[in-house]
Amino acid sequence: MHHRDGTEIDLVLAVLHKSDAAKDIFQSPPRVCGLSGIIVEAPYKKSGPGQCFRCQLYGHAAQNCYAQPRCVKCREPHATKDCKRSKDSGDIPECVNCNSEGHPASYRGCPKAPHFFKNSTGNKKVTSKPSAPGINNKTSPPWPENSANGQ
Repeated sequence: MHHRDGTEIDLVLAVLHKSDAAKDIFQSPPRVCGLSGIIVEAPYKKSGPGQCFRCQLYGHAAQNCYAQPRCVKCREPHATKDCKRSKDSGDIPECVNCNSEGHPASYRGCPKAPHFFKNSTGNKKVTSKPSAPGINNKTSPPWPENSANGQ
């Protein structure tokens, strides 16, 4: 594809609403657009909240973080790029989030890492926080009787 002045367009973003026509475009773009050499990719979805590269906590980015830097490998108060530990040195990583040894702070299996699962109604990600307990009619006290008749 080219601009009007002849320069090439390297990347085009087309956002389509979910419909049968959009599926046709996604499955066969050369036939629909009349162009060859087109590569169509589905949008990339993240699997959870981002992790700050500065403090290693979840839910915000380093450009918005003013906390003291914490190393992803050793829990020390320095940037990860300045850390002396490496895989080759044989040093055991330490997690700044759960304060344990054996994995870095970026390990998805960390007990303090947020866990996500697919909702049964679709593919919307929902945190695995426990919900409020339901009402159990067997252990709930009975409702008071209506005393409007003066009884």
